[in-house]
Amino acid sequence: MPPSPPNDPLGRQRLSGFVAPPQRRCVPLQGPDESPSSSRGDRNREHRPACDPPIRRRPVTARDLDQIAIATLRFLAVDQVEAAKSGHPGAPLGLAPAAHVLWSRF
Repeated sequence: MPPSPPNDPLGRQRLSGFVAPPQRRCVPLQGPDESPSSSRGDRNREHRPACDPPIRRRPVTARDLDQIAIATLRFLAVDQVEAAKSGHPGAPLGLAPAAHVLWSRF
């Protein structure tokens, strides 16, 4: 797999193979006397918080990575069955965990 650029066009940072969401920035709110009261967007400005509340994220575990890999295998395998217009997607759906174990551990 080719190395990925440190940043993508959307400004997300790539950390250990996963794309992190962009950092939330706090924007200072203008007081009612700093902006004209006739503008539409300023009516509810004083009621909005200055920053979004912090989001608590749990660390990504190996089990989470395995589940993502298995779901990806299922999607790709079923897509190939449908593209071939032959066979039933049940076997690829059911055998995706076994394929993941065989591929990643042996």
